[in-house]
Amino acid sequence: MFSKQGIFAAVFANFNSRLDQREMRMVETSNGFDVQTAVEYRADNVWRRGVIAAIGENAKRRMDDSIITAFLVADKDNDIVLKTIDELRHVPESGLPPLWVEALRKGWKILPCSCECGGKYVWQKPRPSGVHENFGCVCHNDPQP
Repeated sequence: MFSKQGIFAAVFANFNSRLDQREMRMVETSNGFDVQTAVEYRADNVWRRGVIAAIGENAKRRMDDSIITAFLVADKDNDIVLKTIDELRHVPESGLPPLWVEALRKGWKILPCSCECGGKYVWQKPRPSGVHENFGCVCHNDPQP
């Protein structure tokens, strides 16, 4: 039986030639994305749909020693592709207002939280440091991406 870390290492094993994994660590959430989040990823200058299979922070690129968060994305054929945050965006949900879709693509989150008005969800606004701050309930506040 594999440990969670062992499975994580196995998933990234095919990318050893491109990534130095010694300082990389498995994460549950990064940059507003979770494992199994449906995303659009850029390939050949076209946005395609996929699902995040694994996220590794502090991955070092072997070609230039830059530190990145590595996203492994499963495409429609179940092939795994390596992407950076600049090559990912949230999949727009059908029926959401365009302003909400824009905010979600820019890293805003909607999280469950009880509100004074009786609402059950709040906006979380991304900060430059990477953390999020409460912006207010979704029923009375529009995001400002």
